[in-house]
Amino acid sequence: NITGYGTVHASGDSEIVNCTIVRNTEYEAGGVSLASSAKERNCVVAGNESLHFGDDHDNVWPGSESSCTTSVIGGELDVLFRSPAHGNWTPRTGGPLIDAGALLPGLVPAADLSGSARVFGKSIDIGCLENHATAGTFLFVK
Repeated sequence: NITGYGTVHASGDSEIVNCTIVRNTEYEAGGVSLASSAKERNCVVAGNESLHFGDDHDNVWPGSESSCTTSVIGGELDVLFRSPAHGNWTPRTGGPLIDAGALLPGLVPAADLSGSARVFGKSIDIGCLENHATAGTFLFVK
C-alpha cells in the first residue's frame, strides 16, 4: 500500500476506462485515486474501503480537476452485479449498469474482459464485462 494512492491511481491527463473496481481495501482511497485532471469513464467502483478516511473515500478520492463521467460510484453489489458472492461481476440484468455507458470514440474495444462482444444492446455496459442475457418473459396460462 502506498499512502496517498488508491487501489487504482491515475494522474495528469490519464484516463481509467471500462473498469470494474470492487472489494478493495487501502489506507486512503479504497477504490480509485484521481489526481490533477485524470478522468474515470464507464467504470463501476463499489464495495471498496478506506481504512483511514472511511465512507468519504471508500470508493473514489477525486482530484481538484478530475471527473467521473458515465461511471457508477458506490451502490449495493447485489444490485449491480449478477452474483458477487461467487465472483461473477457481470452487470445484473435490468440493473443500473446495463447500456448505461458512453460509446467513447477510440475507447470501446471489440471484446470485454471475458472475450465476449463489448457492445450488446443499445450501448456499452458500465464496467469491464458486458451482459449478454436478455430479460425473460413470464406467461401465465390459466
